[in-house]
Amino acid sequence: MAKGATLSGADAKKIEAGTHPDPFAVLGPHERDGKPTVTVFDPGAAQMVVVAGKKRFPLEPVDGVFGVFTGPGPDSQEYRLEGKALDGTIWEYDDPYRFGPVLGEIDE
Repeated sequence: MAKGATLSGADAKKIEAGTHPDPFAVLGPHERDGKPTVTVFDPGAAQMVVVAGKKRFPLEPVDGVFGVFTGPGPDSQEYRLEGKALDGTIWEYDDPYRFGPVLGEIDE
C-alpha cells in the first residue's frame, strides 16, 4: 500500500480528463494520515463501495468530479469494487490500480 498519496481537486480533474501523468500515484489503495484508503475512477458510477470479505466501505465523490471516489479502505489489498449507476444497475470488479504498474520505464 502506497503511503502519503493524496488526491486534490486538480488531480481528480486530470484523472477524469485522462491527462494525469501518474495515475498509480493517486488511484487504488494508499495510506493517508495513517489509515488505509482507496481512490477509484469509474465514470459510470453514481455510488462506489469497496468490498473486502463481508466488510463494505462506501466511498465519497471527490471535489464534485463525476466518477472519482475516495474513502476508507481495507487493511489489505484483497478487495473488489462495487459500482452502482443512477438507474440502479450494480457491477463488481477488481480494482486494476491495486496491482501496481506492470510496465517498466524501458517498456513504456
